[in-house]
Amino acid sequence: MVRLFVAINPPERVRERIGAGTEDLRGLECIRWVAPDRVHLTLKFLGEVDEESERSIAEALVRVAMGRRPFEACVTAPGAFPNIRRPRIIWLGLEQSPELAALQGDLEDALADLGFEREERAFWPHLTLGRVRRGRRVDGSVLDSLVRRTEVSGAWQVEAVELMRSHLLPTGAVYDVRASARLTG
Repeated sequence: MVRLFVAINPPERVRERIGAGTEDLRGLECIRWVAPDRVHLTLKFLGEVDEESERSIAEALVRVAMGRRPFEACVTAPGAFPNIRRPRIIWLGLEQSPELAALQGDLEDALADLGFEREERAFWPHLTLGRVRRGRRVDGSVLDSLVRRTEVSGAWQVEAVELMRSHLLPTGAVYDVRASARLTG
């Protein structure tokens, strides 16, 4: 069994801009920050999956990708879930383009056909930057001030979706690509 999710990985140049642009935010010690080289857009979290299902998922990704063309992803402003005053997750938004929404919807359909439950929450494209450490609180006004002055720009051509393995360690999750499907539609 492996812990899997489907993602879009920004190129290194965009990840470097994210790291540089969020440097002030990363000074908040009550948040466990995601290293810039691990930042990604999760399209679908799958959880623990066996080897046979992993092959079926990889095949479904190829089928979906064959029906979609490459498109541009654009970074927007940072924010927090559930909100800035009581944050649990700090994120950097991505523009909700019709192409991104269609790709995510196609993946949701294809994976539902394999027995994975559909996500009930609306798709909110974001790159997770950090999570508030268990038992810690963030001063919402300090976070709001930092978020307001954080400027990150970045756009890239999305050319593939990837099946990622997440290996949880005390120092944070480590990710590796298990399968990649190029958008060729």
